[in-house]
Amino acid sequence: MILIQNRISSRIFILTALLLFVFSVTAEAQNKKKVKGRSKNYSLGGRIGIDNSASQFLIGGQGEFGRVAGSAVLAPSLDFSLGGDGTAANLDLRWYLLPLPESGLTFYGAAGPTLFFTSGKGASSTEFGLSLTAGMKIPMRGGNKYNFEVRFGFGDIPDLRFMFGILFGI
Repeated sequence: MILIQNRISSRIFILTALLLFVFSVTAEAQNKKKVKGRSKNYSLGGRIGIDNSASQFLIGGQGEFGRVAGSAVLAPSLDFSLGGDGTAANLDLRWYLLPLPESGLTFYGAAGPTLFFTSGKGASSTEFGLSLTAGMKIPMRGGNKYNFEVRFGFGDIPDLRFMFGILFGI
């Protein structure tokens, strides 16, 4: 029964990822038709953080890929636990909500599905949940940016994570 639930969760996550990617590419193509010569809004980078238990140190990668459904940005990430045995694959939609004038700081919110893979003592499992995120973008020179975020997990995924990362514009 658990194996069937894991397969269904994996298929839902993959289908969601594919649909968001298609919407992102379509929206970006429409934006390019409207505004020629605009720079791409794609970024890739790394991140580090901790889980709600201080022994869970995290390292991973993140990205931002175009606009989806208006103002949302597709922001997937992959986090590996160095103090435990879990890997989280997140597929978030990120909304930049509150820019602070003259500082460049921008606050954002994000939400999306998360697959959490665990393995240990000869057994492995895949859990599915929802992540809600509150974060802050700090600009750098050359279109790069730092970001700090707090991730709240709902379902069978980690409850709370604090992440710090850097995104390089490509």
